[in-house]
Amino acid sequence: MNLPENMTLQDTLANPAARGDSASSWSETFAWVGRFTILLAIVLSPWFFGSVKTWSQFLISIATLTGLAFWWFETALNKKSSQVFPYVGFLLGAGILIGLLQLSPLPDFMLGRQIELYEQFAADPGTAAVAADAQAQGPPVRATMFPEGTWYHIQLLLIALGGLLLGCRLFRSTDHLTFLLAACTVNGAAIAFFGLIQKLTFNGKLFWIVELQLGGQPFGPFVNRNNCAGYLLMCIAAAIGLMVLQSGGPTRIKGPKLIVSKEIPFWRQFYHHLLAFIAELTATKIATIIAIILMSTGVVSSLSRGGVLALILGSLFTLLIYAIARRPKYSGFLFLGLVALVILFSGWVGFGEQLIDRFQKDTMNDSITEFRNLRLEQWQETWPAVQEMGWLGSGLGSYEYVHRIYRQSAELGIFKYAENQYFQALVEGGWAALTVYLLAWLICLNYSLLLLFRGTSAGTVGTGVLAVFLLSSQAVASFFDFGFYIPANMLLMAVMTGAIAYQAHALGGRLKKGSWLKFQLPNYFIQVVLLLVFAGVTFAAIDFYRRWDLDQQMAVNLERAGYDALSLEETEEKITNITALTNRTNSIKGVNYLAELWLHRSRIQYWQELKGVQSLDALSEEDRQTRLERMWLLTRSSRVHMQVDNIRNLESEFAARTFVKEEFIQENYPRSRLYYQLSRTMCPLQAMVHMRLARINSVIGQGRNAYLEMERAVAIAPCSLETNISVGSYFMQIGQPEQAAPYFRKVLELDGRTFDEVLDTVSGRTGRGVPPMDVQLIYDEVIPDEPAMLHKYAMRYQRDDDQWMQQFLERADRLIGSASQSNMKELVLSANIKLELGDYDEGIELLSMVLIGDPGDHKTRFRLGKLLLENGDLQGAQEHADYLYDLNRRNEEYEEFYEQVNTAVEEKKERERLDADPNSGLLRGRG
Repeated sequence: MNLPENMTLQDTLANPAARGDSASSWSETFAWVGRFTILLAIVLSPWFFGSVKTWSQFLISIATLTGLAFWWFETALNKKSSQVFPYVGFLLGAGILIGLLQLSPLPDFMLGRQIELYEQFAADPGTAAVAADAQAQGPPVRATMFPEGTWYHIQLLLIALGGLLLGCRLFRSTDHLTFLLAACTVNGAAIAFFGLIQKLTFNGKLFWIVELQLGGQPFGPFVNRNNCAGYLLMCIAAAIGLMVLQSGGPTRIKGPKLIVSKEIPFWRQFYHHLLAFIAELTATKIATIIAIILMSTGVVSSLSRGGVLALILGSLFTLLIYAIARRPKYSGFLFLGLVALVILFSGWVGFGEQLIDRFQKDTMNDSITEFRNLRLEQWQETWPAVQEMGWLGSGLGSYEYVHRIYRQSAELGIFKYAENQYFQALVEGGWAALTVYLLAWLICLNYSLLLLFRGTSAGTVGTGVLAVFLLSSQAVASFFDFGFYIPANMLLMAVMTGAIAYQAHALGGRLKKGSWLKFQLPNYFIQVVLLLVFAGVTFAAIDFYRRWDLDQQMAVNLERAGYDALSLEETEEKITNITALTNRTNSIKGVNYLAELWLHRSRIQYWQELKGVQSLDALSEEDRQTRLERMWLLTRSSRVHMQVDNIRNLESEFAARTFVKEEFIQENYPRSRLYYQLSRTMCPLQAMVHMRLARINSVIGQGRNAYLEMERAVAIAPCSLETNISVGSYFMQIGQPEQAAPYFRKVLELDGRTFDEVLDTVSGRTGRGVPPMDVQLIYDEVIPDEPAMLHKYAMRYQRDDDQWMQQFLERADRLIGSASQSNMKELVLSANIKLELGDYDEGIELLSMVLIGDPGDHKTRFRLGKLLLENGDLQGAQEHADYLYDLNRRNEEYEEFYEQVNTAVEEKKERERLDADPNSGLLRGRG
C-alpha cells in the first residue's frame, strides 16, 4: 500500500523508494533480512510445542532482536522524517508499565491484601508473631504475589511489542503482506494436517516420541488443544486475507466483466455468479480454499469447544460486516459451501461425533462438568480477589497462586491460567489492565472497520477482512482460552496486528477527510522507542538463555529419581552449577531444585549407610535390587521424619536427638531449609514449600515452626486434599489425633472418594505403626454428617463392635430421615441402614419403592426376593424369582434362587395339604 499510485503527490515525493533513491536498495536489503528472520520465527515457533520452553523463547527473542537491529539500519538509510507508529503499541507499553509498577515497592494505599499475605507467609514463623517485625524481616511488600512470573510476562510483552513494530514496518507493501499471509497459510495447513494424522495415530506422546510431563490434551505440536485451535484461527484469518488479496489481482478472464440482470430468476443469478467465480479461480485461490477447509477441520478435530465457537461466530461476524461494507454477490454462498465442506470432511475423518459428544456432555449432563466446574466456578471463587488486591491486581502471572487461596471446591488440579484472558487480566492487573486490554481490542477493531469500509484496493480490503475475522475469532476464543500467554500465538498475533495497523494508518493518511489515524511520529521518537525495546528484549534474551541452561541442569526429576539416577559426586557438581546459575537468575524453580538436591544428597548418604550394615552378597540379583529399592524408599524425608517420631515415641527424646545428629541429616537438612526459606521469600504463596519446610523443621527438632508452616500451607491451599491429608497424618504421627481430626474431616467434606485413604489412616491400618484414633473422636470430629460415609464406616470398621456399629447406623438413619422416592441411591442406602438395624419391614418397603422407580434394577430385585424368602413371603419371592429366571436362565444365582423359592413353595403346599387332610394327624401320630 506504499506504492506511488496509491498515494497523494506529496506522499509520493516524500517517499525515497518512489524516487529511486540510491539508499533505498540498501534499505530494502536490510528490511528483507529482518523480514525473513521474523517470518522464520513465526513459522517455527508453533512447532516447538508452542514455544513454551525457555530455549524456544530464547530463539524467538533472538529473532526479534535481529529484526529490530536491521530495522535500525533500514531506518537510518531511508531518510524519512517520520514513520507510522501503531497506537496499539502505546497500550502494550502501558501493560509493561503496569508490570513494572507491580514489581516496585508501593505505598500502602495502592495495595490491598498483599500486605496481609506478605506478613503472614513470607517471613520465618519464629519472627512473625508481631506483624511489624515480620514485615521488617520479610521481603518488601509489592503488588505482585509472584515477582518472577510478573517479570516473565513483562518479557513476553516486550517481545510482543517488538513483533508489533516489526509487523508494522516490514510488511507494508501488498507484496510483503502477501508473503506474510502465504507463509502463515501454509504453516497453518501443515499444523492442521499433522494434528489430524497425530490424533488418528496418537500413542500418548507428542510427535510420537515426546512424553507429556504434566498430562494434557494435545493437538498437533501444542500441548493444549485450545492453544492450537487459537493458532489455527489466526492462520485461517491469514488465508481469508490472502484469498481476498488474490481476488484483486489479474485473472484469466479476458473481456468485459460479467453483468447479471436482476430480472432473471434467483437461481439463474446464482448460477451465473458461480460460473464467474469458477472462471476467476487460479491455482493460488484453489490452494487457499483447500487450506481454509483443512485448517477449519483441524479446529473442529481438536475438539476445542472455545475454538469451534470462535470459528463459527468469527465467520458469521466477518460475513455480516463484509456484506454490509462491500455488498458482495456470492460470498455468502461461498461461505456456506466452505462450512458444508468442513462438516463433511470432519465427519469423514471421524471427529464430528466426538465434538458433538463434548458439547452435549456439558449441556445435558447433571454431574460435574468442565464448563461449570473448571471455568465458571473458579471465576466465581476468585472474584473476591478483584476487590481485595488493590489498584494493580495480584501481579502478572500470579493467578495460579491467588486462586488457591480463594478456592472453595476440592482442588483436583491447579489452575495456572483462568481460562479467560479478560478475567485473568482483571485479577492479575486490576481494572487498569483490563481497561488497557479492552482498549487494544477496540483500537484494532477500528483499524479493521476503517480498512473494510473505506478501502478500495485489494490490499486494504483484504487486510480489513483478515482483521475482522482475526479480531472476532480471537475475542471469542479468549473467553475460553489463554492463547496469548503462549509465545507462538502471541508473536503471530503481534506481527499480524502490526501489519493491520500500518495499513489502517496509511489509509487514514491518504483519505481526503481527516482521520485520527493519519498522524505519524518523528523519526527520532521511533529510534528512541526502538532502542528501549531492543534493550528490553536483549535483557529478556539473556534471561531466557540462563533459564535454558538452568532447565538443562534440572533435567533429572528428583521426586522420581532412583538411587542410581545421580551419584554423590554428580549431585555435588549439580549443586555447584545450579547455585551459580540461581545467583544470576531469579528463579524460584532453581532455588527449589537446589533445596531438593540437598535432600537428595542426604538420601544418598543415608542409603549408603543402610547398605553398609546389611549383607547383600548372598542374595540373588533380583532380591538384591528389591532390597536396595526398599532401602531407598526409607531415605525419603517423609520416612526420615516418621523414623524420628517413632524413635521419640518408642524409645526416648534423647535417642531421637541422637539420630538427628547423624551426618546425613546435619550436613544437608539445614542447607535445604535455607533454600526453601529463600524460595518462600521470593514467592510466599507456595504451599509445597511450606510443607517441605514443615517436614524439615520437624526432623531437626523445631516442632513449633513445623506446626506453623503446616498451618500456612493449609491457609494457602485450603481445598488441597494432599495438603490436608499430609497435615492430618503429621499430627497422627506425633500422637496428637485431636489436632488431626479437623483436617481429615475437611478432606472428607471436599471429596468423598478419599474415604478409604482417610479412614485407613485414622484407624491405624496404614502399616506404618501409627496408633489408631479413638472411635469417639472419629464419630464426633472426623466423619461429617453424611449417611453414606457413616454406613460405610460402620460396616467396614465396626462390624465386630455391635455397640459402635449401632451408634453409627442410628446417626446415619437420623440424618437420612424420610428418603425421597425419586432418589434411588438414597432409597437403597436407607434400606440398607434399616436392614442393618433390624427393621426388615421398613427395609423391604424401601427396596420395593426402588423397584417401582427403576424396574430394571435387577440387583435390588434379587436382593428383595431373597429378603422376602427369608421373611416367609413366598408369593412375593416367587414373583421376583420367576422374573429373574425368565430374564436370564444361565445365571447360576438366579437359577439357585428360583429353585429355592420353588422348593419352599412346594414344601408349604405339602404342609397345607397335610394340615387340611383329617387323616394326616392320625398318620403322623402313628408314625
